[in-house]
Amino acid sequence: MKDERLYGKFTLSFPNHRKIAILSDAAFRCLVEATLWSRSEMLDGLLPRRYALATWSVDVLAELCNNDDEKPSLIEVESGWRIHDYAEHQETKSEIEARRERNRAAGQKGGLAKAKRGAKRNGKQPASDALSQSVSREREREREISKGGYVSEVPHLHAETEQNHPDPESPSDETNEPPRFCARHMPSGTLERCGACAEARKEHDRWLAGLDIQAKARAQREGRELVAQRQAAAVTAAAEVANCTLCNDDGYRTNGLVCDHVDHAASTTNGRAAARAALADLAPRKHA
Repeated sequence: MKDERLYGKFTLSFPNHRKIAILSDAAFRCLVEATLWSRSEMLDGLLPRRYALATWSVDVLAELCNNDDEKPSLIEVESGWRIHDYAEHQETKSEIEARRERNRAAGQKGGLAKAKRGAKRNGKQPASDALSQSVSREREREREISKGGYVSEVPHLHAETEQNHPDPESPSDETNEPPRFCARHMPSGTLERCGACAEARKEHDRWLAGLDIQAKARAQREGRELVAQRQAAAVTAAAEVANCTLCNDDGYRTNGLVCDHVDHAASTTNGRAAARAALADLAPRKHA
């Protein structure tokens, strides 16, 4: 049985390359995952910014952008990040489409030759009309399969088209959940093979993935804001300690208390003076 799975290409010496061997475990995994994901999506090495930030940390992406002075593994572009020299090691979208077209043409020629040989053995002329229809169906099947769809002879089952693929940059609508099954098999689905249900399930999975990407991006954004706030507070506190003459470099006064950087000497003196004046005023009344 023909293996229909997709593959990425990595040399046996890949982990030992000078700019790969220095990577952290997280950065190494990120590079491999990014290469395989871009190949499966036929994006020619592009990692859209929304997807990349929702999948990997900013520090890991930055590490891959700086693991070599001339040829880093990732290059930041306006729309996200691009894998360096991707086309030299992996199949590009145009190469994949050209290969599929060659396979389709070869299959078509083989089908025509087989039909002619069968007709000749049976002593009959080739059925031109039936053969033309068969070739047309095969061509349509190849076009649909190249788009990733499932083809069925049943009219209500249709292949997946590009219109069913949302832009990976577009967020999902949290309030508009798509159905899990086709209209014919709602609401409980079916145990039989149904292309329309498969298409609906894929659409629902993409909707869930979109929600997950939004949640991860929101969490990372909030985390970065919190870190920025803490850093700003730390800078402000350090500046206050540096400019204060009442405490040491660690922010403590001579009495061991945390310094609030306010000189309370004047207010303390004024308070004592006021207390003494009040006591002096009460003394004559006490002896009266």
